[in-house]
Amino acid sequence: MTDQARDRRHGPLDGSVTGEGRLVLLPVGAWDLRATVALQVARAMPAEERRALHVASAAGGWTTLGAHWQGESVSLPLQVIDAEGRSVADTVAAVVADELMRFCEIAVIVGRLDVTRWRHRLLHDRTADDICRRLADMSHTTVSCVNVGTV
Repeated sequence: MTDQARDRRHGPLDGSVTGEGRLVLLPVGAWDLRATVALQVARAMPAEERRALHVASAAGGWTTLGAHWQGESVSLPLQVIDAEGRSVADTVAAVVADELMRFCEIAVIVGRLDVTRWRHRLLHDRTADDICRRLADMSHTTVSCVNVGTV
């Protein structure tokens, strides 16, 4: 951790929430309701920096997301990182661990569907749940799962 990040950890003396020293990270797999609702939550949080993160597990799989991201004129930068054989949750955890060298707090906003029907469980792999479980015990990290609907 840098000296600057260590100094910011204590926050302002007046008790106000400035977002200084906080990175808001938004893992996205596709441009859908999960991403748009989580994006609204991320924009409302005080932060020094906000960024979307896509973990690319297949060659060229992120190009559709990138095209939608630019077409929608989303003002949040989209970082694409290769999974390198790791799970999405492990890759997100590695990014969070790296970013904790620059920021004193990471807020991760994960959009998720509540999957109740067995046939829908075949379509949705519950990556959001895996990310939330993987990051739950990381220090200086807050994880918020935003339910966007039930299928």
